[in-house]
Amino acid sequence: MLGGGSQTPEIDPRLEVTVAEVATNRDSIPQLVDVRELDEWQEGRIAGGKLIPMSEFAARVEEIDASQPIIVYCRSGGRSLMVAEALQNAGYDARSMAGGILEWESAGHPVER
Repeated sequence: MLGGGSQTPEIDPRLEVTVAEVATNRDSIPQLVDVRELDEWQEGRIAGGKLIPMSEFAARVEEIDASQPIIVYCRSGGRSLMVAEALQNAGYDARSMAGGILEWESAGHPVER
């Protein structure tokens, strides 16, 4: 990372997938979960994803099929990383899409509005 200052902690690579990996494998991802809030989701989302805001996640986790892999995303990857880690700790096969929808859009992938 450029610059001095604070160090970013290493992120376990088993917790994240790249935008390119999600785009390449989009048709074979059984569960794509958007953990942003409704107003963010309404601004643009990846087609086929399910909205379960992070603020409602604990109450709605039963909507996720524990027997299928899950890709979680948010705006920039922070919230989805926390959710993916919590899901993994609970025994789910979950990964966060690094960079979130901001990176998805900047890479030129389609966004549903």
